[in-house]
Amino acid sequence: QGGRLLTPVYVEGRGPYLFAIDPDAPLTTVDPDVLRNTDFRIWMGPRRTDEQDTTHPTFYTRLTHLKAGDLTISLLLVAEADAHAFDTDGRRIYGILGRDVIADSLVFGFDRDRGVAWLQTQEAFKAPPGAQVLDYHKVRSEPVADPRKLVTAKVDGHELDLHLDFGEAVSQLYPPQWQAAELKPVDWHLSLVDSIGKRHDVDKLGIAQQVTAQGITRDGIAFAPYADRRYLYHLFDGTLALDFFQPFDVAVNWNTTKVYATPRKTVALADRLARWGFPACTETGCVQLSLASTAEN
Repeated sequence: QGGRLLTPVYVEGRGPYLFAIDPDAPLTTVDPDVLRNTDFRIWMGPRRTDEQDTTHPTFYTRLTHLKAGDLTISLLLVAEADAHAFDTDGRRIYGILGRDVIADSLVFGFDRDRGVAWLQTQEAFKAPPGAQVLDYHKVRSEPVADPRKLVTAKVDGHELDLHLDFGEAVSQLYPPQWQAAELKPVDWHLSLVDSIGKRHDVDKLGIAQQVTAQGITRDGIAFAPYADRRYLYHLFDGTLALDFFQPFDVAVNWNTTKVYATPRKTVALADRLARWGFPACTETGCVQLSLASTAEN
């Protein structure tokens, strides 16, 4: 629906483990349950920094076989998170696939109606017909090395620079910009998890009546307070996340810094049901029931 992008992953032939996809995460990170009862050699390495600008001791290992869909990776350095660090919305999430998998040299995209995320080479990718195109530019902020991908957007007529965040469901805005954009605050409980598995709770959202980015306009977008302290505040104002792109199939060419947003097509009910292994049915919400007894005659 409108949540984070999730995919089943097999690690060393075990699984499936449900992972989130986060192109902003510099490194794939796994729950310790994935590594339990294995022969992996685990060592302590560089400390990692969370969004509150606090460093944490981190253990690392190398996976020799990771498989997601028809993508297979034979050797991958991963970091270990705390147990249950990525669990959200009542789901057991065993890790995140980061930018080491969703490499900058590839084109990344997703189609929610088909239930697929995909990677293509530059040579194989063709721009989808009828797509609206967003151009973004990159900025870096020391000491964090990974660049932010910025587009200029209007939030209720107020012009802001927002980072494109395809790893998070909810857009975010620095609190000083809430007043400037005259967002309407509403009470709402939300727990956000950063790329190393550290949480912060949100108790309010700010509702923008209209958000426009290079010709794409959405109404009623909710913004959580942006609290990432690793970046200099004057470089940008917040994030534009998956909720903004909910009505679109999306392709991102990291090499040409372009985002292609194509309006989603209606998918037949039978095709939706088939994704979950249900037989085709001709009526909305049809269910077949059968009665059986285990009692002995």
